[in-house]
Amino acid sequence: MSLQIMSAGRARFAAADMLGGSDEEVIAAAKGYIAYGGTFVEDVSNGVVVHHVTHSLFPNWIGTDIVRFFKRTGDRLITGNPTVVVGGHVMDVMLVWERLSDVERH
Repeated sequence: MSLQIMSAGRARFAAADMLGGSDEEVIAAAKGYIAYGGTFVEDVSNGVVVHHVTHSLFPNWIGTDIVRFFKRTGDRLITGNPTVVVGGHVMDVMLVWERLSDVERH
């Protein structure tokens, strides 16, 4: 699985080189992006999915398990994790995923 969430309106680097951003540009870019991936296991009986994180923009998540509740209704998957800390604040986070139709995928 892979999750990537980006803030809208992130500033472009002055240089065209992906690794050529100033420290300030790199910090701003990282603060506007959440990304991690790995394998996952569904535990339907407990209504959770466990993400085994193998790579992440936030290094502290690498090698950890992220447990999220989930619920499926039709083409929607709702996941959540009530223990996310962002900017020093504990936040309840819920993501709503919707499956694209075959027409929308092409």
